[in-house]
Amino acid sequence: MPADVTSTALSIPTIVWSGIVASFITLAGVVLSNRSSLERLKEQLRHDAGEKHRDRISQLRKDVYLKLAAQMTYAGGHLGSLAGKDPTTEDLGGPLQEAMAELAKVQVVGSRETAALAAEMTAIYGEALFNLVAAAKPLHDLKIDIKISGDLYDQEFVHAKRVISEITALNESGTPNPAKMAALQRSFENYRQSYTQHSEERNAAWESYNAHNKPFLQAVFKELTKISPAQIKLLSAVRAEIGLDTDVSELNRRMEENQARMEKATADLLAHLDAS
Repeated sequence: MPADVTSTALSIPTIVWSGIVASFITLAGVVLSNRSSLERLKEQLRHDAGEKHRDRISQLRKDVYLKLAAQMTYAGGHLGSLAGKDPTTEDLGGPLQEAMAELAKVQVVGSRETAALAAEMTAIYGEALFNLVAAAKPLHDLKIDIKISGDLYDQEFVHAKRVISEITALNESGTPNPAKMAALQRSFENYRQSYTQHSEERNAAWESYNAHNKPFLQAVFKELTKISPAQIKLLSAVRAEIGLDTDVSELNRRMEENQARMEKATADLLAHLDAS
């Protein structure tokens, strides 16, 4: 049987064999070309999938980081104005919680380094809030005293004006009534003494409030000197992640200039408070 196959193969004309070999070579080339194209297609798909993933992450980070920058600015302003807040009607930690919420998002979508800086920023904000609420407490207490004295002053002053109106009406009635006039005058004097006392109490509370502003401003400046460097590190990291140019040395230089200006402004204000 093998001899028959060999005999048959040898009996095939050479030109036919040439065609068979050429067809085989062509088929092999097509197979190899298709395999190579398939590999390139797979690689392209992997590359495209990677690019789309990176684009999605980049866009997500941009959205989070832009909101974070705005919230950090708002948080700094909120901390500096804590003394003027009313703790009985306002949530002293509310605005800061929004910044912390954005920092939590950064820890989810950011790189390991950026997430660590966001966690540190969260801790610094928390410490600053507790320290400044404690520093602002005397001012908050005085604001409550000022409001109470002011409300009592307004009430007594309204009564005094009412009595004055009655005295005027009695005088203009043409019908003297010494007993009623004496009672009205005593009533007015009582109200006058009362609203005068409350006015003096309110003025004294305001003087004390202004005096307590000095240690609060010093506490604010102390916290800002801790917040600013941490913000610079975090902002530098997030700018680098979203492909923005970042000159850390320039950012630090600006921070130092701003701190120097803030320190001078604080010193000038404290000197003004001491002189007043």
